[in-house]
Amino acid sequence: MAKTKKKSKAKSPKVQVVFEDTNTVLDVNKNKAKKKSTTSKKAMPKKMSSKKVSTPKKVEIEKHEPKVEVNSHDKHKEVSKKKSTKKRDYVIIGVLAGLIVLIIALAFLIPITPVQPNDNPLNGTDTNTIDSNTPTVTMSAEEFEEKSLNLTLTLLTDMRTYQKEILEESYSDLNINSEEMDACLLENNYLLKDSNLYDYEKVSVIQNDFLQAQELYVMSTPTIYVNGYNLSGFKDYNTFTEFVDSVENVESLDLNYENSSFSYSQDSLKMYYIYDKENEIISEKNTEFIEYLKSSELLLENVNSIFSVLFDLDVEYLQYDSEEGIEILETIGATTLPAMYLLGDVNSIDFNGSENKDIFNLIFKEETVNNGYILREDVFPQLALGSGIDGIYKVLDYSSIIKESDKIIGTEDASVSVVLFTDYDCPYCNQFEKETLTDEFYEEYLYSDKINLVIKPLVTNDVFSIFPILFLKCSEDQNVSLEVNRKLFELNPVLGVQTVYDLVSLNYQDEIEELEEAYTNISSNNTGN
Repeated sequence: MAKTKKKSKAKSPKVQVVFEDTNTVLDVNKNKAKKKSTTSKKAMPKKMSSKKVSTPKKVEIEKHEPKVEVNSHDKHKEVSKKKSTKKRDYVIIGVLAGLIVLIIALAFLIPITPVQPNDNPLNGTDTNTIDSNTPTVTMSAEEFEEKSLNLTLTLLTDMRTYQKEILEESYSDLNINSEEMDACLLENNYLLKDSNLYDYEKVSVIQNDFLQAQELYVMSTPTIYVNGYNLSGFKDYNTFTEFVDSVENVESLDLNYENSSFSYSQDSLKMYYIYDKENEIISEKNTEFIEYLKSSELLLENVNSIFSVLFDLDVEYLQYDSEEGIEILETIGATTLPAMYLLGDVNSIDFNGSENKDIFNLIFKEETVNNGYILREDVFPQLALGSGIDGIYKVLDYSSIIKESDKIIGTEDASVSVVLFTDYDCPYCNQFEKETLTDEFYEEYLYSDKINLVIKPLVTNDVFSIFPILFLKCSEDQNVSLEVNRKLFELNPVLGVQTVYDLVSLNYQDEIEELEEAYTNISSNNTGN
């Protein structure tokens, strides 16, 4: 398993480059995400605007020649040997702002906001004590802002150059045409063009993958969708292949949501719970999930109370692709499983107080459908995915997860579709790649046409981490994306964003120290005012 390395002792400026953000697509499970996520200590923005992007303020950017010798990555290996292994939890929710900064760093600069002394956007080192004999750096906020941006862009440029030269050593092994790869990277060099991110074909795909992850409530990497079923986190070979085998015959439903014919005539309350109950694994997982809803300490007590009452009603468990199951799914407009449909007079339920009734009104939609109550769209995915019980949550039309711009590896009409959201700096993704997606797996499942595969790497932690993903997207044009994906994980000890940043930043210590002192002065002046 690849090891992440200890940070170098390079100093960093306590500066803040803040960019405006587009609206976050979905704001999901904030409390859980905050507990899991590790905030980047590089040039990640600490505060983002909640309004839509305004007209961009154009910034003139100087081109910088790389100052790093990159004849080979032996020097890099020597540095990386000094770093210790560490594990970080990679959580997707809430980092859309980081991706926007990454893609449009040149376009949407707004005035800096002073940060606290421990907030360091370029590195994790503490504020260094400045020698009283050292001349004080006098720099206006505008000069500080411009120099900070230029330094960030210089680091990005040098890191890209360094990573590319490492990858060039593998071109022959990967059967990469260097001219085609260079042309693709040049066409998508977002650092050299002040424009909308969708001006870049491959970069826009990376952005769309991120937005899709938000829409699907992806909260960590790796996250895998197998015929629409969600699996989160590392899965060993046997667990993963057993699940793939169990859903081989699952088909994507074609539902007609204009059909709202299902009705219920009884006076007493009844609830329908719809899922794939004929699948042994899925059925066991749903039984476990129902117990989670009724008693889990991870949920608020009032939420448990609501579900305890509901599952004590007259409950009918339906197969999702049965005639009656499809009729209900169409009536309530369900797009995911499991689905719940509560029919009858809800006022007859003893909620044990008004607070529980308020919770019910938060969980279920106010408007009824054929006198029945259905869960709000954003509630059930959070409950299902937040439970940590794999194989419950399913996107019914799972073929919709694969977009026109996605590269499908393998035969398109395979019986199982696998969509993998991954991250090249994630240790659990690395473990999944090395221990589960082995040569044996590809021989038995991919090359035998049993599955097809779509790889969607995500920018989940560092603003500097887009280049390997861009490299993968460019490799898709040459039909070597699977080989490149595996190579990127293999090279992570010398190609990883933290390792490369630590090495490249050593070349800019004077600039870093100057900005660090300037930041201290500006922050002190602002505090004094």
